Amino acid sequence: MDISNFKNYKMIIFFILVVITLFGMYYFKDVFMLFFASYVIAASLMPLVDKLSKKMPRSFVVSLIYLIGFGLFTLILIPLISLLYKETVLFIKNIPEYFQMIMNYLSTTDFMGKKLIEVINTENALMSSASFGSTIIDKSINFTVSLIYGFTIAFTLAIIVLYMLLDKSEIKDYFLALFPKNMRNKVKELSSNISTKVGGYVVGQLLMMFAVGLITFIGLAIFKLPFSLLIGFIAGVLDIIPIVGPIIAFGLAIIVVFPKGIAAIVAVCAVFAFAQWSTNTFLKPIVLGKMLDLHPLIIIFAIFAFEKFLGVSGVILAPAIAATVCVLFDELYVKTINKE
Repeated sequence: MDISNFKNYKMIIFFILVVITLFGMYYFKDVFMLFFASYVIAASLMPLVDKLSKKMPRSFVVSLIYLIGFGLFTLILIPLISLLYKETVLFIKNIPEYFQMIMNYLSTTDFMGKKLIEVINTENALMSSASFGSTIIDKSINFTVSLIYGFTIAFTLAIIVLYMLLDKSEIKDYFLALFPKNMRNKVKELSSNISTKVGGYVVGQLLMMFAVGLITFIGLAIFKLPFSLLIGFIAGVLDIIPIVGPIIAFGLAIIVVFPKGIAAIVAVCAVFAFAQWSTNTFLKPIVLGKMLDLHPLIIIFAIFAFEKFLGVSGVILAPAIAATVCVLFDELYVKTINKE
């Protein structure tokens, strides 16, 4: 095989990389998730670090970014997490009440509503809801342990990202040394394109999620609707799932404001519609621009597929993994086909 004729074997390389990745994900998923998450974060920050490093020492730039990040976490995120936790506990306590309210409403509606009640075992459902709520609250010790574990993972993640940002050149040289000399320029170009596109995509999606969550929270707060912070947070997080995510968040908001009457329901409809319209019309073209824009079906498929492989962590990183695979496919196959 003539290695110099590298482009003729791009598709083979692509499938080999996919197979190796899937193998690693399945057998070493914890390590894979930790390092892939670190790579995604580092790729997102790398353009900023590279730009500022032209004017200041790289170590100073990275230290400054970490200092700002720690400050934001301490002053904003910790109080925000505390408020979210309190709203979540209160919401869970109210689940039986919401369920009973919906059942009462259905009992006053037409034939279909009454038939629906007959299908649902109200008493068992209420017991299940109450049990669910009490279970969540009673297991505060487990929550504390999970929180400590989460902080440990976050600290490890921060250390790995730190080295990736500081030692970019050394890591790249070690990686390129794994390939024959006549392939290194191609591999270097490929890895650079992947980092740029995946990093840009992740940053763009995070900005979109933040904007949706913030607009939803502000809108609900203006109308003085309950659980505005919790619903805004859920709307922002679920926005990563095209179509399905916003519908779930919207349905949850409707259930919460249902006792408030038709005016509150109309307000929720207006807030969610404005959040989606404004972010997709004005923000999306700016933050994504010519960056990678994945089809909604790819995102949905990736979320369900990687949830089976990696659990909850797979759901979180599925869009980034899908973006990486799509960039590899585009660089190793699509562009080659178009050139021929």
